[in-house]
Amino acid sequence: MSEIDRLRVENQRLSDEVKRLVTTESQLYEVQEHLDGQMSAYRQLYELGKKFNTTVDLATILQLASEFALYELNFERCLILFKQPGANVFSIETMDGYYDDAESPSIARLVLPAASLALAPLDDGVERVLCLPDCRRSELTSLRRLFGMDEYIVSPLGGEPNNPIRLLVAGNTAAQAHYQRRVVQDGEVLLELANLVSQTSTAINNASFYQALDRERQSLEEKVRERTRELSHSLDELRAAQDRLIQTEKLASLGQLTAGIAHEIKNPLNFINNFSALSQGLVDELGEVLKPAPLNDMMRQETDEIARLLKSNLEKVVRHGKRADSIVKNMLMHSRDDSGERRAVDINTLVEESLNLAYHGARAEEQGFYIRLDQKFDPGAGEAELVPQEITRVLLNLINNGFYAARKRKADDGRDDYEPQLTAATRNLGNRVEIRIRDNGSGIPSEVMEKMFNPFFTTKPPGEGTGLGLSLSYDIVVKQHAGSIEVDTQAGQFTEFRVVLPRSAHASNAETHS
Repeated sequence: MSEIDRLRVENQRLSDEVKRLVTTESQLYEVQEHLDGQMSAYRQLYELGKKFNTTVDLATILQLASEFALYELNFERCLILFKQPGANVFSIETMDGYYDDAESPSIARLVLPAASLALAPLDDGVERVLCLPDCRRSELTSLRRLFGMDEYIVSPLGGEPNNPIRLLVAGNTAAQAHYQRRVVQDGEVLLELANLVSQTSTAINNASFYQALDRERQSLEEKVRERTRELSHSLDELRAAQDRLIQTEKLASLGQLTAGIAHEIKNPLNFINNFSALSQGLVDELGEVLKPAPLNDMMRQETDEIARLLKSNLEKVVRHGKRADSIVKNMLMHSRDDSGERRAVDINTLVEESLNLAYHGARAEEQGFYIRLDQKFDPGAGEAELVPQEITRVLLNLINNGFYAARKRKADDGRDDYEPQLTAATRNLGNRVEIRIRDNGSGIPSEVMEKMFNPFFTTKPPGEGTGLGLSLSYDIVVKQHAGSIEVDTQAGQFTEFRVVLPRSAHASNAETHS
């Protein structure tokens, strides 16, 4: 081979080697570009993951995922659909990308049945559903108009593999498809979308878990606050109950003391009453003895006048002695344990004695106590079969409450023209009898009316009321005697308690069982 031929062959070899090297360099450049693109996509996904980690707001997570599908994966449109718990349809939760004014409202109202044939592969565990530009499957092409996309990818978001809670739909219209990332059967676009779906699903699950934990925390905190309030309220009630029990014990001791004093008074009082009545007879006998005595007219007139005055004084002693004896009997009756025995009692007498007992008790307790007492007794009120000790307790409680309200109004108003007043009235109602106790005190507020018959409820300061009076009064009148107790009041004007009792125990029992 000549030197020229040899050089020609060598030049050809060198030319082929250069061509091969240029081709290899071009391929390496393409591979480098591909690797750079993949690295960029991974960096973008990494940045998206960091954004997901900074929030637990579900709307923010969905918005970030939608924007990534549009601006990083370069799809034209993106929808996220949500299935409400217990529902069987998907509706639009997030809608992003370009839509014209005519199609936006209809797509925003999109409702996709969860049982749609197009979604059936997802129920079988398939990773995604594709509708390619040349797709002819009717169940997929029918969704093109609903989604507003001629080519699309449907991927499940969150939930169980065969029961997704959300769907991510990304794709393009035919007019814009050539300028966007195309929907293909396989390739990088599907891998990147799969990574997006995986990260978004994880972020959604984390957000849902955190929100569930937060709801549970708030629920537990509320339960703790509620329990704390209950315990604090119970503690306050226990303290109040302790104060009231102490007060009740004091009242019980006072009742025993009252009974002891009444017993001590009763003996000398009986002596006074008996000897006063006996002395009246002795005055009459003295007059008979002096009749035959030789006295002049003046001495006869003086002795007769002295005898008359002495007899009149003794009558007053007898009358007031009987009244004192009645008060002592009521004190004993009030302090004595309840025997539960019914007997016929004159209603007017019972109310009058209760009124006197309460009045004298108030005067003994408070110096300078004054209240005007009015008695409006119906002469036909008659008798009723009842437990007198219990009804006396009721009347004393109502009367003492009236005294307290009238005194409180006078202290609060400070008016010189205000006169405390309490009225006790009775009325014949045929087979029933009515007792009214009315005061012109400060009245009862509406919020107190609902609770006033509850045990231990009182508006009085500690030490001034046990909170048992009206509750016991209600039980005595309604449950024990089958009667009724009603309240009429006006704030700042008056309060009136109306007690109605049956005449006989037989009528009471009949009404109880009716």
